[in-house]
Amino acid sequence: MFENLILVINISFYLITFMTIWKKKKDISIHSFIWLEYLFVSICSIYIWNTGIYHNSSSQFIKNEILLIPFIIIYICTYILLKPISFHKEDNMKYICMYPQRLYYTNIIGIVIGLYLTYSLLPYLSIIMNSEAVEIYNEQRNGSGILPHHIGILITIYNVFYPIMLISFFIYKTQQKQDINKYIQILVLFCIIVPNILTALCNASRGSLFFRFFDWIIVFLLFKQFISPKTRKIIYLFITISLSLIGGISFIISISRSGDDNALNEIFRYFGESFLNFNLIFFNNLKEAIGGERIYPGVLEIFQSVHTFNDTNSMVGYYSKISGTPIALFKMLYGDFYVEFGWIGMFIVIILLYIIGKKIFQKKQYSIRTIFCIFLYCQICFSSIFDFTKAGDTNLKIIFVQLIIISILTPKNKKYEILNRNTSV
Repeated sequence: MFENLILVINISFYLITFMTIWKKKKDISIHSFIWLEYLFVSICSIYIWNTGIYHNSSSQFIKNEILLIPFIIIYICTYILLKPISFHKEDNMKYICMYPQRLYYTNIIGIVIGLYLTYSLLPYLSIIMNSEAVEIYNEQRNGSGILPHHIGILITIYNVFYPIMLISFFIYKTQQKQDINKYIQILVLFCIIVPNILTALCNASRGSLFFRFFDWIIVFLLFKQFISPKTRKIIYLFITISLSLIGGISFIISISRSGDDNALNEIFRYFGESFLNFNLIFFNNLKEAIGGERIYPGVLEIFQSVHTFNDTNSMVGYYSKISGTPIALFKMLYGDFYVEFGWIGMFIVIILLYIIGKKIFQKKQYSIRTIFCIFLYCQICFSSIFDFTKAGDTNLKIIFVQLIIISILTPKNKKYEILNRNTSV
């Protein structure tokens, strides 16, 4: 009973905050949408606690009783992290400073890479259809996934261009003058959807599908006010179909990966366990902070020697032993930084993210680089219910290359009027 009271109080934090933001606009914005996500996750946590789903999967890791303090810490950190998004002014999206011609050719490159990746992944669909998702997932974690090394490199290159194509698609759909060939727009749309679905299938990854789908939602919400009612209806239909498709695929993957457990319960556990893990497993149980080595070993290697691993399971085992915590479990972004840097380091990182986010969202003139940085920040915020999804040297390199490309697309002086509030696309 006492535990449920705390869980209800935790839900009330996010319900009150979401309703407060909603009342100001009476519409869903990126800011309110991510608070709604936290509300949903907090509700999932009380469900899996009371149905026994959480105990069935994580009882061997539990060290604490449910306390209110960890939930307060999460809420304070969430408020700080999401606060910069409240500074976003939709009117700043009216004019976007960019080189349209350079963006066009960048998309051509992205289309070629996306089509080639799709062609390269198709032969592996038959293997996937005849394999259990849990086997594919476990093989990948052991460093022996079904995809060969050269396709892994191709996927990395594709991931460089994917968010640029995603942002471009909405720029094209909200342009006052439709100068971009419709076939190019269709190919861009194809290349931000199909390669991602195939890659997720090949890796038996529900998370990839989930995050990609909500990438589209984030950018849609950014451009929503500049999209005509007619086009908006088409996008809503597309979102509904995509959600049904992705939900179906995720459900099938969950059935395989959950074994004898109910697949729907497995999905609820997937969303709801982070709050409980932070509270019951990680809170005040850190033996030794990892010091950033797990997040960006390549950066730390400049200053000291770091450990190298051949597969994910070896890495997880080593750092779990060092930290005294099961680092493979979802623990929210705050739990990730707590394991890496301790309590003080965690708060410092959250405050640094707030400072960076505030600087991005308070820009008076948006360029395509600003839009990309907003997208990147919203990605971090949205995925914060699980962990820090930008960890890893590969992710860091991808972001670095993306920023170079985006800088090439961004003029230093000349401004290009791209969007018009009265567009009738």
